[in-house]
Amino acid sequence: MKKCLQFFWPYLWPNVSAMVVFEAVVVLLAVVSGVPQGNDGLFATYFYAMPLLILLFLFMYSVSLSTACLHLAVSMGSTRQFYFWCMQFMLVVYALVGWGLTLLLPLIPQMGNWASNERLQILLLVTGRYGLLYPLLCLAILVVGGLDGLLMARSKALGIFVMFLAMLVGIVGVAVLALAGTGLFDLGFTPLFLPITVVVLLAVFLAGEFLLWRSIRRYVVR
Repeated sequence: MKKCLQFFWPYLWPNVSAMVVFEAVVVLLAVVSGVPQGNDGLFATYFYAMPLLILLFLFMYSVSLSTACLHLAVSMGSTRQFYFWCMQFMLVVYALVGWGLTLLLPLIPQMGNWASNERLQILLLVTGRYGLLYPLLCLAILVVGGLDGLLMARSKALGIFVMFLAMLVGIVGVAVLALAGTGLFDLGFTPLFLPITVVVLLAVFLAGEFLLWRSIRRYVVR
């Protein structure tokens, strides 16, 4: 673990700091632009869409873990097995930080008595009743990002396609969790929403982990 932190720390703290600073700047600009008073606009969209933007940050970070970081680690003599398990640590940290930042978002309008934005407020409901699904979505996006980085080394076209697909899944996932937070799925026609979603996200995560393990084991420095 110590060696893992020594190698990844120069990448971990800037990436985590970037997410924290980005959210702080968006909140500040939202306040300055009058979003608490009900004003709509670019910064209102950024603020309320933060759960989706965090997924984008996580995706980019995991792509880096399976490209530049992996190449450097193997070139420096690290074993592929050691790198894979250190990568798992990084994925968990990123997912927890992203989840934590998302949990913080709904508290800001509550503490500041912001005027409700009926059009965008729904996006913050990913932290509602089904909020525990969001970190699973983060982990699934992180694993897909890692696989995408490995794919890009072989085919840029395929990598871009997977990136587009992951972004689409992220948008749909946030939208579904937001709608679930409104109570839509309590109407009786989707009683299995929670177990089905958990199974799907876990299946994506575990299948992605297997493919990551297999791909990293076969990774060759070029």
